[in-house]
Amino acid sequence: MLRAPILYLSRRRGLQRFVGRQRLTAAVAYRFVAGDTLDDAVRAVAAINARGATASLDHLGENVAEEPAARTAAQDYLKAFERIAAERLQANVSVKLTQLGLDISEDLCRGLLRAVLVRAQQLDNFVRVDMEGSAYTQRTLDMVLALHDEFPNCGVVLQSYLYRTEAGVASANAAGVRVRLVKGAYDEPADLAYPKKSDVDASFERAMRALLDQGTYPAIATHDERLIDATKAYARQRGIGPDRFEFQLLYGIRRDLQERLVREGYRVPTYGSFSEISSGSVGAEAIDSIRACGGGGNRWPKSPPKKTRKPSAAARNSPFRQASEYRYARNQVNARMAKTMTTAIANAARMVAVNPGRP
Repeated sequence: MLRAPILYLSRRRGLQRFVGRQRLTAAVAYRFVAGDTLDDAVRAVAAINARGATASLDHLGENVAEEPAARTAAQDYLKAFERIAAERLQANVSVKLTQLGLDISEDLCRGLLRAVLVRAQQLDNFVRVDMEGSAYTQRTLDMVLALHDEFPNCGVVLQSYLYRTEAGVASANAAGVRVRLVKGAYDEPADLAYPKKSDVDASFERAMRALLDQGTYPAIATHDERLIDATKAYARQRGIGPDRFEFQLLYGIRRDLQERLVREGYRVPTYGSFSEISSGSVGAEAIDSIRACGGGGNRWPKSPPKKTRKPSAAARNSPFRQASEYRYARNQVNARMAKTMTTAIANAARMVAVNPGRP
């Protein structure tokens, strides 16, 4: 349910800025984001810890194109670990390799990731390497596997909607790498990913069983109560205690479910995001935060509805008026789509609470 509007908005940065600048829509977006700043995130994590749960912090952003931006992102990750230690918070950090410069240079990315892992290890903390689009899947897994012997405090994320995930789970299990299992929420072609939710769910269950049987403290990251119940049932059947795995849920969604799982004795880290950027980008933050936890469902159209005002005869004959007419139509479409997408996000979040069969 969440996946379709999030995929569409992830391609429309103008709409994200619109969402972030409006008071009502920003309030919806902030539901999914721990804060604009590290200070905000620290306060959010302290509140989560007070409820008996732990947290995983994600510094938002990906696909940086310049080395200074990658180095700045690495420094932001290091600052997060320092604050976690100073405030004695129960939290770790998730990182994205494209934010550490993977698109620029693999050596640059590896060096920055190593620096983050070194400091996290010194502070007795854990680094989760997020999985991005399928173009990065093998490179991400290779880098984590290569560094894991030296840094056993690093783990990885695998996405059940990819056909290749079972092989990835087997590789991670053999190496003792901790895995967070999600459904996946990037827009992938049918030759790489299951297009149907039922197939994504079946893949998730197969991967979940393999991780519980042979994995190293896996994280089962889903809001789908059917899959959560399937995980609990399989663990009981195999005699696997709640201390050998954890559930992970997204910040701002189904707090009742989080608290219920904690009461039942399960560990439930909350995945929350922050970004040292202007609040006008909160729409993008909410989108990236939700997408990071994965999803599943139908594709969303790649273009907005083609309901635009027909240009007048004068507009067709005048380049200036034609351009003005086009801008007007484009702005009308963007405003309508921003309203539609914001409503979709709010409705999707509401549906998560009342329809647990949806992701």
